[in-house]
Amino acid sequence: MAQSQTKETALGAALRAAEIGAESTLARLRIYAALVMTIPHVVRFLSLGPDHHGGIRIQSLLLLAMLLFSGVTTLVLIARNRYGVWAQYLLAVFDAAMVAAICYLSLQFSGLSGVWVFATPTAWTIPVLLATGAMRYHPGIQLTSTLLFIVALVAVILLSPEAPADSLATATAEPEHLAGIAPTVTRLLLILAIGGATVSIMRRSRSLLMRVESEALSKAALVRFLPAEIVPLVTSGDEQAKGRRQTVAILFADMRDSTRMAERLDPFAVSEIIASFRTVVQEAARRNGGMIDKFIGDGALVLFGVPEMNGADAAHGLQCGLDIVRMIAELQETRPEAERYSVGVGIHYGEVFCGVIGNEDRREFTVIGDPVNVAARIEAATRPANVCLLASGDVVKAAKAEGSWRVFSREQLRGRETHTTLMVPKPENDV
Repeated sequence: MAQSQTKETALGAALRAAEIGAESTLARLRIYAALVMTIPHVVRFLSLGPDHHGGIRIQSLLLLAMLLFSGVTTLVLIARNRYGVWAQYLLAVFDAAMVAAICYLSLQFSGLSGVWVFATPTAWTIPVLLATGAMRYHPGIQLTSTLLFIVALVAVILLSPEAPADSLATATAEPEHLAGIAPTVTRLLLILAIGGATVSIMRRSRSLLMRVESEALSKAALVRFLPAEIVPLVTSGDEQAKGRRQTVAILFADMRDSTRMAERLDPFAVSEIIASFRTVVQEAARRNGGMIDKFIGDGALVLFGVPEMNGADAAHGLQCGLDIVRMIAELQETRPEAERYSVGVGIHYGEVFCGVIGNEDRREFTVIGDPVNVAARIEAATRPANVCLLASGDVVKAAKAEGSWRVFSREQLRGRETHTTLMVPKPENDV
């Protein structure tokens, strides 16, 4: 559950970063488009003078102001970390409203009816806005923008007054306002902007795909060295990568009689037997929420409470030990006598240090602390005790399972000065 939430959080953060990057690019494209579209009007202004066709300049200024205002506002909101989905929808409404208003004014100054709306240069900004909008990773906003532009154009067509049949001849503005050099150059520049927008979209998509591929390869490389549960934490910069103290249940499992089998059996047969042992450990760990820290030859170290702790870690560790012993015993019934083996399992509970050590070439997740050593000593004590499973009094107490376990002995484990209470399952809970 915790691992799934971590993946969802990491994915959400990556998507959010991609969306903000797209919005920042869109804002800069709006500002760039406004500056580019200024060129033909500046040339016209310088060649004809400030008093020639003032109405057309008003519409152009409105369009440029719309693009500049929306672009600058977006960049400011992003810089202040206040840009959200609400701003994207608001921007879509603003675009549609401004395009409709400018198209309407353009037709009024030209003395033409609404059916001429697609002849206005402003209407050509719609494909640009839609093309650049495709850089967003939010289909709902793109669909909303498309519908709003359609509604805006239909509104202009319906609200514009009917013009006489000879409207082009009697229009208060000359036809060149819609089909002259400046509007034509503007349309050509808009086509160039559309092409540039699509190129930018492709570049961003390609960059995103390459980033995803790079991260996937990086994670795949880490999986070779780290437990799968730890990889998302390491790649997201979780404190687990640096290390932290945790209270965990520790299970050591060791396959017995492997040395005897290695002397008598073919190496390939021995490898298959060890593989069967590991399969059992993996299945038992999976059932009980354990994380396999590592396999050491014919032994295994399983942790409960990593990467996240919960109140049932000790109980899960005990149940995993019971499952391993039971599953190994069942497996032996189907094996030839020469290939049969038993298992020793030791379980303890305590605070350890968990973290990832190493460099880019080789990383390893490790747990360090006295409880790890105790768990290993408990597993080693199963052989002279002639039992398959021993658990410390600490892990049984933490699991609140005193009713299902009984004290087997109190021993001074090898290398330790204090005595440790060792417990075994009661007959009704034995395997």
